[in-house]
Amino acid sequence: MVVRERRVVISNSVYISWCLSFVLVLKPWQAIVLFLGNYLCYVALSFVIWPSGEVVYQNLTNAALAAGVSIIMASVFYTFYVRSFYDRMIINEQLVHINEINEQLQERVLIDGLTKVHNRRFFDEILPRKLTGMLAEGRVVGALMFDIDFFKDYNDTYGHQAGGTCFQRFAQIAQD
Repeated sequence: MVVRERRVVISNSVYISWCLSFVLVLKPWQAIVLFLGNYLCYVALSFVIWPSGEVVYQNLTNAALAAGVSIIMASVFYTFYVRSFYDRMIINEQLVHINEINEQLQERVLIDGLTKVHNRRFFDEILPRKLTGMLAEGRVVGALMFDIDFFKDYNDTYGHQAGGTCFQRFAQIAQD
């Protein structure tokens, strides 16, 4: 009866070491220290518990197997943990980069490529929100809208490139 209870205690330590290898994220050297230390304690205890040497070989073999499997499992789990950590870091860096590019694209969508001033999309989507916010703050709001008369005639007479240059100069003067 006593021997059987002692076997249960020792075999429980084997299962505990397996459970620790699943639960703890250990570096490989930590796993070796922990599980080989556990094995050495098991060896010392087995000679104390079974001084006559009964079933020591079988128990030591089981404990060695448990320690080896625990070391391998802990190393594999650590490798997967480290790999997933680095994968998350790379994904976060990529998300930051994507967000920066999206901000740049959002700005480009709202600015006319030729004149470098806000375009119709800005006027339709963003300006109403900005005006509402400014009015809520009690700020003075003003807006200018230009219509260049007979621009088609100018464009037809001097060409599209001259018309584009005229638009650019007009936009610069209006911004100043």
